[in-house]
Amino acid sequence: MKRGLAVVMALVPGLFLFSCSSSEEDDPTGDTVVIADGDTIPDGSTGDGGDDLAGTDEDTAAQCTPNETAECYHGPSGSRDRGICKAGLATCGASGYWGPCEGEILPQPEICHNDIDENCDGEDGTEENTADYDSDGYTYCTGDCCEFTSECQFPALVNPAGYDFPGNGIDDNCDGTVDEVVACDTGLSESSSEPMDMARSIDICPPAEGKDYGLISASLSLADGTGTPLAAQHKIFSAGFGTVIKPHTGSAFLMLSSGTAGNPYTSTEEDLAQNSSAPADWYQANGNQFPSSPACGMGTPGEEPVNDPIMLTVTTKVPMNARAFSVDIYFFSREFPEYVCDYNDFFLVLLDSSYTSGNPDLQNPADKNLAMDAGGNPVGINLAPAGLFRVCCQGGGLACGYTPGKDYGQFCTLGPGELAGTGLYESSKEGGTGWLVTKGNVLPGEQITVRFAIWDTRDNVLDSMVLIDNFRWYPVEVEPGTSIQQ
Repeated sequence: MKRGLAVVMALVPGLFLFSCSSSEEDDPTGDTVVIADGDTIPDGSTGDGGDDLAGTDEDTAAQCTPNETAECYHGPSGSRDRGICKAGLATCGASGYWGPCEGEILPQPEICHNDIDENCDGEDGTEENTADYDSDGYTYCTGDCCEFTSECQFPALVNPAGYDFPGNGIDDNCDGTVDEVVACDTGLSESSSEPMDMARSIDICPPAEGKDYGLISASLSLADGTGTPLAAQHKIFSAGFGTVIKPHTGSAFLMLSSGTAGNPYTSTEEDLAQNSSAPADWYQANGNQFPSSPACGMGTPGEEPVNDPIMLTVTTKVPMNARAFSVDIYFFSREFPEYVCDYNDFFLVLLDSSYTSGNPDLQNPADKNLAMDAGGNPVGINLAPAGLFRVCCQGGGLACGYTPGKDYGQFCTLGPGELAGTGLYESSKEGGTGWLVTKGNVLPGEQITVRFAIWDTRDNVLDSMVLIDNFRWYPVEVEPGTSIQQ
């Protein structure tokens, strides 16, 4: 609906008032004030039928005569008496100021093909005559439920092609349900060797009906993208891990391991006789060596080959209204605490995306690895002195049986409780990070590839494992990397 600029000024005793409407295609529920029958009803009435406006100077001339009435209308110029729209009636209060405009009906979002002109432009809405006001490719007649900021904060991000972001109180995909959680991990076999099932277990879902975003492909390999890991190295858990740790979303999560994945985890010094190179792009970006951990005073973290590796590679299309994603991870290791800052089994989350940013706080890591804390420490047991390896014995070196010089109990802020039933604490004092969240930025509508890889460093024994769950999209950019889940 095009509306020309209109500015009208009328002299009411002691007061100049005006009305204007934009020359652009505005929100049809805007605040234009239309003069009715020669009188002007100001937008900004008391709303109480007679009390003074807040902060009004007592010497200011009155707007009207007490008990006087006049027609009023706050809709766009030209919409009055079209379709459902009609003027209301305002009454002048005892103080000489106009009360609210009672009974007016303003333009509403158009419902197509119902023979009613809800937006008051003179005709019922059809695919041909209904404008795409927010330029997102959808109109009210093709399923859009938000075209203007009066309906939602970011109209271009809300339409039938969108992802429904949990917790924002908005029906982002216009399907009539607000903040829906779509689960795709129910009914998965714990022994499944299908990579697509593994992707679903961490809540990367195939495209839903009518959507063009979601899981495209998934594959398993060794860390360099070749070969096939052992079936024993992965497992989908539907009942949780141990007696405390449960899925964050849906009914399942995934374990990847450099040993035999199990519940409880019984793999200790298991050599699976599997070796490969590290992911080539990540390794080269780090100068053909593994990155050091600043929390350990740098040191020598190791180099190729990697031992007993497994990597899940997932390709998915980003929703048109998403700008970032996150995934929850929980890393465990039998190397803790004896080999902290000596050996560091690695877990990587490598993101291939076309996203770039001039803001260094938003730019994804140059080596593509999102599994790194704000201090530059890769996910592994070397997170202990950085304060992110938190689920472990905190009773001191003697009580915990820690090797002298390897007492990291002061960082075990969550204690060992979550390890109950996991096989990682009863007869030994290993530990884990607790749930962490890993985030990265993406471009709307692009295809991204995410690689989840874990391996033993320097040897094939004292295995490590990771739980992965709760993949989700975000409508805004985030600071990439890994941090404690809030």
